[in-house]
Amino acid sequence: MDADGTTSGFDLEMIAAVRSAVTVPLIASGGAGRPEDFVAAVRAGADAVLAASVFHFGTLQIRQVKAALEAAKFEVRTAEDGADSNMFGAGTEEDRNAGMAAVPER
Repeated sequence: MDADGTTSGFDLEMIAAVRSAVTVPLIASGGAGRPEDFVAAVRAGADAVLAASVFHFGTLQIRQVKAALEAAKFEVRTAEDGADSNMFGAGTEEDRNAGMAAVPER
């Protein structure tokens, strides 16, 4: 969480260290600034990724992050898959209805 709000990227070393120590689902949080940051976090071992300020302030749109994750060959849940579309209070109506979670194949 030291990177929270910095938009400098997730703490990838921490994600990898936690992943190697636990088998429970791991959610990366804090530091995202670019769509590629979400991809890097999943590659480092996160089961899911989240962010707030980049969506609240309009820096990123959820569909941009989903596209980056899909391009990296990670499965992305959508509202049609049962993802909770109410979890996003900011962004466009399309973003709020999209729902997003990265679910890497393990």
